[in-house]
Amino acid sequence: MRLIWTLLFMLAGSAALAASPEDDYIAARDKAIADIAAQESANAPVETLDAQNVKAMADLEKRLSALLGPLAVEGFPATGTVNLQSLSDSDIGFGMLDGLRYTTRDDGPSLVATTRWLAERWLKSRADETDENLKLPAGIDAALKLDAFYTQAIGADAAFVKTLDFGLNKPEGADMAIARLGGWTQDVGPIYDQQVIVTLVKGDRVMIAEAPA
Repeated sequence: MRLIWTLLFMLAGSAALAASPEDDYIAARDKAIADIAAQESANAPVETLDAQNVKAMADLEKRLSALLGPLAVEGFPATGTVNLQSLSDSDIGFGMLDGLRYTTRDDGPSLVATTRWLAERWLKSRADETDENLKLPAGIDAALKLDAFYTQAIGADAAFVKTLDFGLNKPEGADMAIARLGGWTQDVGPIYDQQVIVTLVKGDRVMIAEAPA
């Protein structure tokens, strides 16, 4: 429980994210996706597609950094990298939650931060999915209680499976706080490497922190 309260305390006490027009980011992201899809349809070389993807991702990361502002959560860097892993719908990591990921090392704690508007817009796109395996509730309260949310939002190539939920009292000023114990898997069977995921919705912010249990 100490890890849960540590993560929750850090998130609840973090500085507010600066307000900024998310529509500009969405327009740039959708244009980049359409441009890459057009290149794929034209059978562009893989090297061209990769270069275009890297350039577009760097632009989106810059836009998100300006939108979110510097992070002020103890134990995490002030700047992050784009949470999306690809802008090609044929790649693993396409369609993840729009936001920035903060971490100091690959096997250490990580945090994904976004705005509530971006999170709710992303959920609406999932609610409109025709594939039942990808469908999520449009409401953030319901979505955060589902394994599928974490699988699609912050997991690129593995599914999150909950072991248990922790009961929490919301920190002052928070709209929602959820803590879960679970693991990432690509197969059936026991998951020995367990993670604690703490999600906080506070005003215009949504932050998802993950750390080894």
